Amino acid sequence: MKPKPCKTCNKVPSEQDLPNCIYCFSCDAFFCPACTKRQVRKDGDKWMCPFCRQWWNFDSSYLLREKKS
Repeated sequence: MKPKPCKTCNKVPSEQDLPNCIYCFSCDAFFCPACTKRQVRKDGDKWMCPFCRQWWNFDSSYLLREKKS
């Protein structure tokens, strides 16, 4: 399965960057790490989707990372 391109910059992330891509559940969109850095809240635990303007927790937005136990 080919990864989706970043909704902001339209670049397809490399396989090693996939765990650092975040996902917006409202927009059904992936965002690369470079584009995400521009949308992070000051305390660093949430990010805002540039399209739907909703705030999301980073923990729930990383779809391809293993959950910490």
